[in-house]
Amino acid sequence: MQRSLPSKIWYCVNPVILMLVLNVFIFYGGTLIYQTFFTGDYADVDSFMTNYNSMISIICYIAGIIIFYILFRRDGVISKKNLFKKWFYIPAVCIFGVAASHGLSILISLINIDGILGSYEESSSELYAAGVILVVIRTVILAPAVEELIFRGLIFNRIRGYLGFWAAALISAAIFGIYHLNLAQGIFAFLFGILFCLIYKRFENLWACIFMHAAANLLSVILEYSGADYGLISVYVAVMTACLALAAALYLFVISDIFAGKRYK
Repeated sequence: MQRSLPSKIWYCVNPVILMLVLNVFIFYGGTLIYQTFFTGDYADVDSFMTNYNSMISIICYIAGIIIFYILFRRDGVISKKNLFKKWFYIPAVCIFGVAASHGLSILISLINIDGILGSYEESSSELYAAGVILVVIRTVILAPAVEELIFRGLIFNRIRGYLGFWAAALISAAIFGIYHLNLAQGIFAFLFGILFCLIYKRFENLWACIFMHAAANLLSVILEYSGADYGLISVYVAVMTACLALAAALYLFVISDIFAGKRYK
């Protein structure tokens, strides 16, 4: 059955809308339960949400993984390459994710746009307010799985079926950026989202994106809790250049079809 244009648009974007609805339902449902059964003092709600925000997100992510995996399977997407067949595939995509994410994050920070249309610093402080174990479960394990199911497994694949690779990569990356709700993180997510699509195109296996995403998020957690600071701007620029060069070299010589596809098949 052929879809109308509005139906096609809804089909492509409804996963992210469903995730937002799920977030709102669980977030405010948890708040209502707390208000009803644990206290009559509404002033305590902020404290509750600060302490248990990560737990609420974990519940939402677990529910999201179940829902979006079912939708992903219903779409009939097939993994075309065994990511575990060659020993270097997983380390390559992980190191690529770490290098690219760190290089891009430094680049965005040097532009100094945080605070325009939302603040990454505020959202970051909320994210890391909970204990390290909850943060790792939420940020490194669950978030990569659910976000890759939504943005690459469903949205990218659905748009690609209508418009081809590059249109799907740009549109899904733009939606991925908007989803983060602040300009600095949104630009980073847009650029990183395009890289996710390139990795997905290379392997046609969602695990490649999940491993890459998890590795990048793990680096962010480590840097946050270690309080790493390069000090001088010149050092930041040097690290950024080295990271982006490493990511480019890994993609060209190990990951992409340009060299690796011919050499290692």
